[in-house]
Amino acid sequence: MPISDFKTAAGSLLSDPLKLRRQARKAADVLQSLSPSGALYSAHLRGQHGRRRAGSGDSFWQFRNYMPGDSAAVIDWRRSARSDSHFVRQYEWEAARDIWLLCDLGPHMMFAGEHAPRLKGEEAALLTVALAHLLARGGERVGLLGQSHRPIAGTYGTNLIAEKIIQVAQSDPPDITALTPPTRGTHTIWISDFLTPVQRLRKRLKAIVRGGTQLHLVQIIDAEERDFPFSGRINFEGPSRTNGHLIDSAEDIRLRYLDRLERHQDHVETLAKEAGATLLRHVTDQSLSPCLFALGAQLEH
Repeated sequence: MPISDFKTAAGSLLSDPLKLRRQARKAADVLQSLSPSGALYSAHLRGQHGRRRAGSGDSFWQFRNYMPGDSAAVIDWRRSARSDSHFVRQYEWEAARDIWLLCDLGPHMMFAGEHAPRLKGEEAALLTVALAHLLARGGERVGLLGQSHRPIAGTYGTNLIAEKIIQVAQSDPPDITALTPPTRGTHTIWISDFLTPVQRLRKRLKAIVRGGTQLHLVQIIDAEERDFPFSGRINFEGPSRTNGHLIDSAEDIRLRYLDRLERHQDHVETLAKEAGATLLRHVTDQSLSPCLFALGAQLEH
């Protein structure tokens, strides 16, 4: 038997932008209903994003002592009445951010285990569009790296991302090292399985962060890739179905496979640290909500 087939994307989320948008919106709504006061919403659902520094905004930040040159109009007289000094009320600076999304839809992402609900590529696309929904609701500007000229706010930007993802799925994946790197002050979220040679991954990471963006990595893994639950005679097929490898006894290589996977995962963690990036892992048989929530928390820092 073959290792769970590289399923065709025809008729899937990767060929129907409307279906992709609907399921992504549903995933975003589920998270919102589960955690209405969670990290992703406490700031985002106000419409703009707190920057934890003084500036224009509606949220109270802190009191500071009145200084020469301050207008009398900015003095908080109620607070000042409780001491011998005058105090000024400061508000937190709020502004929308530019957030780039990078969704890996290469051939290696067109895999799903026997019990997986979706291909890894479908899961990556669903996570990308659901995240775009949540960020757009909070007033952030989102764009698909390599496919958008600039991040866009609102529902239009989210719908455009879904359409662009379908286009990417039906063409060759972009060369990450040739993309214009996002600039300082932006955030970039890269969703992939990262099951590529370490040196190639290092080169791609350097290409993305060289512009100064804050990078967040989300690794999508299928449960069968993680656990290797195979036994007996088995044929392992690649996405092209031309590079199969017949194994007489899967049990004999299981420990070697798991050891190699663990070492690769250690390399991915090391590369993420070198790039100053955060790293989350998501298995396709799990709910998207914890991953979306964790990403929201990371974007708060």
